[in-house]
Order: sequence, then C-alpha cells, then structure tokens
Amino acid sequence: MSRPSRTFAILITDHPAPNVDIEATVLGAVKGRLMVAQSGTEAELLELAPSADAIMTCFAQVPSTVVLAALRLQVIGRYGVGVDNIAVKTASERGVIVALIRGPQTKPSLRRM
Repeated sequence: MSRPSRTFAILITDHPAPNVDIEATVLGAVKGRLMVAQSGTEAELLELAPSADAIMTCFAQVPSTVVLAALRLQVIGRYGVGVDNIAVKTASERGVIVALIRGPQTKPSLRRM
C-alpha cells in the first residue's frame, strides 16, 4: 500500500489524558502531523483549523466558524459521549463526518450526521 502524497494533520482542541503520546505514535506511523491547541479557544482554533484534515475534541466547542475555516476537514471526533459541543449541522452541510459514540458501554461508531 502506498503512502499518501501529502501529510495529513489532526487538530486536537483539548484532551482528557495527561498527554497525547498515543495519538502522536499512531499519526507518526503514517507520517501525519499533530497540532495540539494550547487553550482551545475559538480564536486559537480558527488559526489552526485551515490546515486540519481532522479535529478531535473533548470539552472544547467546535463552532461553525471553526468548521468553515477548516477547508481540508474530513472528520470530527470527540473523546467522550455526544456531540453537543460540535457544530454538527455545519459539518453535515460540508460533508464532514462526525464520529458519534452512542454511550459509555457501546462500541464507537462512525455515522454521517
């Protein structure tokens, strides 16, 4: 299998773990780039979003402005249950997949919202 010709970037808005070592290892295996927000504020996310192919969030808001600014965006996921902090309607209108975890005792699933 050939590697992609360009580097893919994942923006982490905030995270529940002490570090993002696991994410960095997985992304590094495919020569990807990890961007970790320091504050998770909308202003910071707007600066980082344009080069993001994916966004991972925990508690930080991912508003419509951020989704629209991320021109390369393909998927948004959340560390946790629910999507109440993600602009799902805007993502859907752009064809961006939102990863939905239905509950703490169920398997994660991807569903186009």
